[in-house]
Amino acid sequence: MLGLFLAPLAGLGCTVDPWQDEPEIQFEETTNIGYRCSQGPGFSWTVRAWETGEQATAGCQQPIRFENLNGGYTYTFDITGYLGQDVCWRGTCTVRARSYGRTYADCSAQIQSYCGL
Repeated sequence: MLGLFLAPLAGLGCTVDPWQDEPEIQFEETTNIGYRCSQGPGFSWTVRAWETGEQATAGCQQPIRFENLNGGYTYTFDITGYLGQDVCWRGTCTVRARSYGRTYADCSAQIQSYCGL
């Protein structure tokens, strides 16, 4: 039912969760990198926010969320995906945090694959 309330933001590659009050940006690996855990073990990924200096790392099926953001501000993120020690995905994109709610980032168009996956 929640899917009915997610509205796409034209040109920004994201959707907004209206039930979340404070501005947040969340990354999902299947949306951004396209990797599914059933493709093999050893996946991890890191997202770094340039403006805040914050960095988070997660494994398969674990979203990465940046909280306490300024609504209406555009943030730049570096995204790196790993299989074991190998860098298999890398990209940089910008995402605008809405004034309220959770923004689901889609930076897939800016992420390149290096391992043939």
